[in-house]
Amino acid sequence: GTYDFILTVQDGSNAGCTKDVPFSVQIDANPTVQITAVPDQICKGATTTLSIGNSNNGYKIRWTLDGVAIPGTDDKVSITHTPTVIGNNTYKVTVTNGVCEVSDDQVVIVRSMPTATVTNKA
Repeated sequence: GTYDFILTVQDGSNAGCTKDVPFSVQIDANPTVQITAVPDQICKGATTTLSIGNSNNGYKIRWTLDGVAIPGTDDKVSITHTPTVIGNNTYKVTVTNGVCEVSDDQVVIVRSMPTATVTNKA
């Protein structure tokens, strides 16, 4: 929030002459961030939904996957995404409120689809 103050300055001889100087101080709240992925293990081609608390609405939010920004996800507290890489996919969200910035990571594991083979044993 913003807090207003008045600084009163008095001359050195303490003759009663004063000057009031009003000023404000902005104190930014530190966001609280923890990513939840549902599900956190998927088969290739499936989607996962990643979310952070709704208390982060109104803050600057940036989502990345393995260090690359995910298009269309800025300033959203919940996203649905389909990772394409088999194995570990590291999602990161950075939330900024003024000068306060916090981040969290979440790994989503993508498993390859099994291959089925049918043989005729006639």
